[in-house]
Amino acid sequence: MDLVSVYNKNNSNDLSTPEHEHVHLLRTYPACLCQALNYLHEVMKIKHKDIKPENILIDRHDSIIITDFGISTRHTDSTNPITYGPTGYTAKYGAPEVIDSQDEVGVGRDYDVDTFSLGCVMLEM
Repeated sequence: MDLVSVYNKNNSNDLSTPEHEHVHLLRTYPACLCQALNYLHEVMKIKHKDIKPENILIDRHDSIIITDFGISTRHTDSTNPITYGPTGYTAKYGAPEVIDSQDEVGVGRDYDVDTFSLGCVMLEM
């Protein structure tokens, strides 16, 4: 795995971005995020399992970069559940089937848990 250094031009601490640029970003980034996650799932066959704002970077060319693949897995069989330990994912962005698990190991099928997490991220935008 390569070390990637990017410039996060839209840091949430930077409030100097003009209002009209925020509107443009809200129109552009959700579609880019969906394309990035679709590429991850359909082409790379990867379940990320921890989609959250801190793991999404935007470079100086406004390209979306999904990072932190520490708990991600390759999707080889749709009947094989994604398992999560009590730690390793961010509960705030976790799908209900992951959070509500009774045995402290959340289970989610297919890529749905990533899609749910992405929806949570978009709601925060």
